[in-house]
Amino acid sequence: MYVQALQRCWGNFSQLVLRAADLREHGLFIDDVYQFLDLKPTILPPALPKPTPTTIREGITIKDLCFRYPGSDEDVLHNVTMTIRAGEHVAIVGHNGSGKTTLIKLLCRVYDPRAGSIAIDGIDLRDMDPEALRRLYSVHVQGFARFQETARRNIALGAIDQDFDDEAIARAARLSGADRVIERLPAGYDTMLGRTFARRHELSAGQWQRLAPARAFVRDAPIVVLDEPTAALDATTARDMVDRLLEVAVGRTTIVISHRLSAVMQTDRIFVLDQGRLVETGTHQSLMAVGGRYAQLFRMEEVLDP
Repeated sequence: MYVQALQRCWGNFSQLVLRAADLREHGLFIDDVYQFLDLKPTILPPALPKPTPTTIREGITIKDLCFRYPGSDEDVLHNVTMTIRAGEHVAIVGHNGSGKTTLIKLLCRVYDPRAGSIAIDGIDLRDMDPEALRRLYSVHVQGFARFQETARRNIALGAIDQDFDDEAIARAARLSGADRVIERLPAGYDTMLGRTFARRHELSAGQWQRLAPARAFVRDAPIVVLDEPTAALDATTARDMVDRLLEVAVGRTTIVISHRLSAVMQTDRIFVLDQGRLVETGTHQSLMAVGGRYAQLFRMEEVLDP
């Protein structure tokens, strides 16, 4: 009896120690949650914001743009100057770390530049209300989320402040080419994607790559930003997909970021970034004729990914 009582006491004590350790571990995550909830926005609207244009008439002007991330002593972008005309389809290319995605973050005003300016139709972004500004954009980000939701809901989450009917969801899927993926799903648009819930269906990386841009097209915005929309696709499929996206984005100002140069050959103009500096601008043909940085990267890509 004494031995059994001792064993039971020891077992209960061990469980108490383990539960205390669990509480301590979970408490660390709860602290993170509260710290996140206590975060204050760093991008605030001006006292007297200027009216945000609902359509783009002139274009986007970037002048002498410099930026460094908080806590860093080095600029990521150095005196970048470019103009994107209204309705123009442009590409921003360069090696990883050249500043392509950082430029898009500044364009969407996730951060403010250290120096220089970005203006839409002559109005500095810092003079606009941030919420009104961001309604001008349909953005496909490189690290897009794979929501454990239905295919329909995955597309509709591209504009959570709007309600969409089935026709609008299907149209966005057709524009991105996701309709061909969804048609093969067991329950079509009502198929639960991911691995979390019952009766789910997981997509391949390439299939997710087709579904995610539909979120950008379900939002009827005048500026479309596609950050690496073909990262998980082969060269031929990537080029066909970008051509299709540009075709359906006629009339919208479209910015495509890609490290795969063969996918952006048909854009109106190509901006080449290198170590945070704009080194070349032109069409594919003019840049190849010059034989500069773009031509070197393109020929290297042909060798590595024929």
